[in-house]
Amino acid sequence: MNQHLVQRYSMKQRMIGYVATGASVVAATLMLVAGPVGATVGVTPSNPVPVSPGQTSVPITVNWSGLPTSPALPLGRRIFITQCKKAPSDPTFQFGVDCSNLSEITLNPDQNPAGTGSGQFTAFHGVEPSGDETWGCFAPNETPPAGITAIPTCYIRVTQDTESNIADQQFTTLSFSLTNAVTPEVSSAILLPVTAAVIVAGAAFGITRRRRSAAAA
Repeated sequence: MNQHLVQRYSMKQRMIGYVATGASVVAATLMLVAGPVGATVGVTPSNPVPVSPGQTSVPITVNWSGLPTSPALPLGRRIFITQCKKAPSDPTFQFGVDCSNLSEITLNPDQNPAGTGSGQFTAFHGVEPSGDETWGCFAPNETPPAGITAIPTCYIRVTQDTESNIADQQFTTLSFSLTNAVTPEVSSAILLPVTAAVIVAGAAFGITRRRRSAAAA
């Protein structure tokens, strides 16, 4: 075969190999970021979760399904749930930096049978509770304390076996809305005339009854 043709053929084969390798790396990277295909995570109540002004925590239920199973662990795999400030789609995301370690809980394997289950989770509202971070999860119309970055959309991260397992991690959004849970005070300017009217009406009723009693006698 012509030497030039052999060289061109070899170069073409190498290019095909490079493309295939690159595609494999991209696919593997996407799998690590997105987690297992078909897996889902949700929260109850659904977003935005209602909170009162000044409320620092709220109980929610985290549901997941479709996580990988293992024949070696027929009773299930341990679950880790954490509240984070970034999505895995952010190229700078690192679970050890962008998730609240203090918020993390672990659930026993029997709560994750066949890669599906649910668990109670206490989500924090406001400043990240460790006191070491400068961010927090706030409703859109809330003003954070000085020096704190308000995150209007936070994330719940679910993974299994170990908190560092990024191959199985799944995320769902977590947002808050403020409710008018505090009953507004009624102005005394409104209460005083009403109270006076009630007193006058009561006095008049008493006088009328006494007059009728005297006339009957």
